[in-house]
Formats: sequence, structure tokens, C-alpha cells
Amino acid sequence: MRDLEYLIAAFDSLETWAVRYDHYDNLTDKQEAKDFRKKLQEIIDAVTERIDPLCGDWLIYPKDDAEATELEFIKTTYLPEVILAYHSALFSAGHTIGREVLTQCMRLSTIIASSQSLTDSFVASGRMRELVDALALSSMAMMGAKDMKLKKKLDDGAVPDIWKIKPQQDL
Repeated sequence: MRDLEYLIAAFDSLETWAVRYDHYDNLTDKQEAKDFRKKLQEIIDAVTERIDPLCGDWLIYPKDDAEATELEFIKTTYLPEVILAYHSALFSAGHTIGREVLTQCMRLSTIIASSQSLTDSFVASGRMRELVDALALSSMAMMGAKDMKLKKKLDDGAVPDIWKIKPQQDL
């Protein structure tokens, strides 16, 4: 797939998520809603597959200075938008499918922090604060999550136990 096609595929999968989530949100039958959550899990997994190529070495090999300027414009304009939309989808999924999906928000934060290209795109677009606010919101949701039972294994054997924060008791 060509580099710009990855971006289109990511936006397309996010649109599919939004449409299907909206459908789910309007369901009134509890059993139908429960069954539909499985479809939502498949969709959010597909969104993740489409986003992953954008989080690596994406659009970093221009042919010349003119193309470098164009690629920088594309990354600055569209990359923060698609990443923030992805975070929003993960956050919604975490409250619908299961709290363990919120761990993907934290994974996203480490991916962004470890990619100079992603970080630069957020800084250049002036959207770093928006990203930090979104990640803070998902962090607070993780802390408030009760009894997360993982349905899926997390990457690299990670566990969400770090987010189980309880106040210390006065002695």
C-alpha cells in the first residue's frame, strides 16, 4: 500500500467505527446491544491495524525539498487529526466494549512519545495540548476502572495493575 493510502484507510476505518458506534448507541434491545459489542471489538481492532502504519516511518523519505515540504504539510495537517480521532474511538470503546481497551490509549501515548515524527507533527500543528488533555482523560478513566478483567492479552505481557490506585490509609 502506498503511504497516502494508509492515511485514507485509517480515516475510512474511523468513519466505519463512528457509523457503527452510532448504530450501537441507538439500540434499545439489551441483548442486541450485547451481541453488537462483539462487532464493535472487531471494528476497533481493524481501526488499530489501519492506524499502526501511520505510527512508524510514515512519509519520511521525500525525493526532494519540494516533496519534503508537501509531506511535512500532510503530516502536520492530517496525522494529529487521525491520531486524536483514533484515541477518541479507543476511549469510547473502553466504555462500551470493556475497560481493557483503555490500555490501548496508554499504548498510544508511548508510541507517540517514542516517535519523533509523531511528536513533531503534534507540536507543529499546535495540537500537543489537545493530545495531552485526551491522554489525561483516558488515564483518569483507567484509574477509575474497577476490576478490569482482560479478554485479550496486552502487548509485551503488560498488565493494567499499575492503574489500580487506591488512597493510602491513615495510620
